[in-house]
Amino acid sequence: MDTIKRFFNNPIVKMIRKVISWILLLFLVLLASILIYYVVSSKIYELKGKNYEPKISLYTIISPSMEPNINVYDVVVTVKTDPTNIKEGDVITFISTSTLGEGLTITHRVKSVIKTDGDIKFRTQGDNNPIPDSALASSSNVLGKVVFKIPMLGYIQFFLQSKSGWLFALLIPAIIVVIYDILKVMRLSSIKQKVQESIKEEEKDPLLVKKQEELKQDLEKKYSKAIKKKDKEEKTPKKKEKTIKKEKSDKSSTNQEEDTKEETVDIRKFDFDLDDDIKLPKTKK
Repeated sequence: MDTIKRFFNNPIVKMIRKVISWILLLFLVLLASILIYYVVSSKIYELKGKNYEPKISLYTIISPSMEPNINVYDVVVTVKTDPTNIKEGDVITFISTSTLGEGLTITHRVKSVIKTDGDIKFRTQGDNNPIPDSALASSSNVLGKVVFKIPMLGYIQFFLQSKSGWLFALLIPAIIVVIYDILKVMRLSSIKQKVQESIKEEEKDPLLVKKQEELKQDLEKKYSKAIKKKDKEEKTPKKKEKTIKKEKSDKSSTNQEEDTKEETVDIRKFDFDLDDDIKLPKTKK
């Protein structure tokens, strides 16, 4: 685990990862944009029919007539072009008028340009076909000239058209987010581990420990007198309280003795006969 972390924390590896991640991100954004445009343009074409002529169109090749230059499931990007600018050797996409494939969208190479009164027609042929197409392509049926192709993008298109494809398309972003979160947690854990290791190293450092002890001793020396004085002040009131209590107890005992003296009577001061009633002064109870 530590080896893997060290590998991913290597500056060169980090730079490579960053470059790859940016390339993948740009590729995914471009791919998503193309697919969205393709789906939207297809839906618009279905609604408007042949009257809809976008400037840029994408078509998926489903026959091997243009192999090896354009393979099955390649997507060709065509741009609406003025027929006068189309020349021999260009690859065009057009609506076929032949008896075998009338109404089909065909992508073939121009073998020759035929100019007639008020119209331009093109003789076309597939690179993999032995003979030219049976019907000429009229300029009014030309959808555009092929500018470039995207290899194998048609696989993704057909896959996304299925239910499982849409589900997969939704899962991909979720998986990317989960992987990103896992990498983020790994990065944070490595940072936390480094911090803990640095703290342990600081605790084990003898010079640091010695400095802490010296600082502690200096503080104790500096404030020892103040601490002793405070302790003495805290103890002094207790002694005073004890003295006050003792004085109070002494006073109370003295008062009791005085009361007792007052209550004591000497019977020798009285003259009386035995027959007489003896009357003694009342004493306090």
